[in-house]
Amino acid sequence: MALTIFCDESGYSGGNLLLDEHRYYVYASVAIANDEAIEIVKKIRSDTRTQAPELKFENLGRSAKGQAAVKYLLETLAKRFAVFHADKRFCTAGKFFEYTFEPVLRPKKEVYLDIAFHRFISMFIFEKWTENNAVAKELLEDGQSLIRGKMEPKDLKRLMRQPLYLADGDDPLTAIMAFCYAYRTGLMREIRTAGADPELKKWTMDISDAALAETFYHWGDDGEEIEVCCDESKPLRASAENMRDMAMSGIPKEILEEYPGHFVQRPLVKIPKPVQFLDSKGSLVAIQLADVIAGAARFVLTEPEIAEAKALQAFIEPRYVKNCIKPRWECLDKNLATTGRNYLFLKELGKRARKGQDPNYAIELSLANIEHKVEEVMRARGDATFSPLRVVSIKQVPSM
Repeated sequence: MALTIFCDESGYSGGNLLLDEHRYYVYASVAIANDEAIEIVKKIRSDTRTQAPELKFENLGRSAKGQAAVKYLLETLAKRFAVFHADKRFCTAGKFFEYTFEPVLRPKKEVYLDIAFHRFISMFIFEKWTENNAVAKELLEDGQSLIRGKMEPKDLKRLMRQPLYLADGDDPLTAIMAFCYAYRTGLMREIRTAGADPELKKWTMDISDAALAETFYHWGDDGEEIEVCCDESKPLRASAENMRDMAMSGIPKEILEEYPGHFVQRPLVKIPKPVQFLDSKGSLVAIQLADVIAGAARFVLTEPEIAEAKALQAFIEPRYVKNCIKPRWECLDKNLATTGRNYLFLKELGKRARKGQDPNYAIELSLANIEHKVEEVMRARGDATFSPLRVVSIKQVPSM
């Protein structure tokens, strides 16, 4: 007999991932028989005297009785619920790389993927955003507007504009701007290709498909057959079958070949039936429990210092799925050789952009030189954690 899971979300803001009041997107799932869910809902209604047509954390969280009811729900379900969460500002930074650097560097994608340059750029611009850096904020806002087709390049504040030349050379943010300006033709080709498909254009900034995919893997990784019921969602209706096919069949061969070593193959999941989309006010009230948990998890993420959030944190944090989308601060750790390498790699790309040079030509040679410099610095300072970097063979590099 298949395991039935019920899913719902909290913090969805459409294609705008930069809304301050909705920083976190959460997708919760519960594995429970609907008959048991009915009894839990009855108890919560009785204990809280709620008259609302459906249970919502936003209502329950306002009173001590409601908070106790949420805690009761989490304790009762124990390991029978799971939570995916995503920092939407960080997602925007990831999308920024995907639509700016990635199309330009695609011919040498194995190089930048191998050194995790994509993570470095995403983290760098995200960190600057968190520091209230005006340039980073405008770059992310421009990037989102451009990707969503809300603005033309000429109307952007910062992106696609040539930055001023700095006497001491470009700092990292200026190098990013110089790169986007110099290679704007390739960048815009990618964005217009995505925008040419009306359905694809709608969901270019959407992250609910990733949430659903991780939910599949969480419950189906051990080989158990699952059936999935979700609250009504237009973006998920558009992507659910693609996500189900990928979970059951694996990542398509052409994608694996295009991005070698980038994707980890995961166990195939058994989901024989299409994902069902239901009205949360209907008879399958288990979806309401997923809604309450999603709201509670977003509260914990948004207000971690509040006592009421701390009381729920111990129940929710252990139930986070494996691949939530969250900042990876180790990518900016200045004590690591990998961080220094990526700073210098960005500097090299910025120089090429300023000179109008091909960003990909003999980039392996430049990277080998960068790694040699970083290795010298690490050895000179006697770093006890130093380990030799991967150095590209000069034999693999075309002559300059």
